[in-house]
Amino acid sequence: MYNEIEIIETVDCRETQIDLLLLFIEEYGGWLQHLKSIGLSWGVNGEEVGANKEAVKTRQHLDRLKGKVLELSNIQK
Repeated sequence: MYNEIEIIETVDCRETQIDLLLLFIEEYGGWLQHLKSIGLSWGVNGEEVGANKEAVKTRQHLDRLKGKVLELSNIQK
């Protein structure tokens, strides 16, 4: 997880890159929703903030994926 951008950058077709990025945005959006639904009671060692830490990491990655879509689409923020 969280390393798709580097792999997608190896694809030569810009349209395919954007399609893949959008697919991962959808998938990570679902993952983020799942993390929010389970609350703070999840973690590798059962720690209370495990899901919250993962949600922050996921949100940051979603922002990077969206930024890459904008970059490839030549859209300025």
